[in-house]
Amino acid sequence: MSERKQKRIYEKILENNAMLQAQLDLNMIPVSEACQDLILYTQQTPDSILDMVKGKPGNDPFATRESSGCACLVS
Repeated sequence: MSERKQKRIYEKILENNAMLQAQLDLNMIPVSEACQDLILYTQQTPDSILDMVKGKPGNDPFATRESSGCACLVS
């Protein structure tokens, strides 16, 4: 095997080692705890789109608003 190819393999090993080391340093929590956090977030965070689906007028940013004034048409 040529020295150049050996150097490339060595560089890949170092790169993979660094990536694995970064993954090892990540803070990990059990799936059950992550699910509980997600459930609490969805229960505590209001969703205006969900109100729109249920038929409540609420704060719908996509609803057409009725204008209260004159409308000008430019042709």
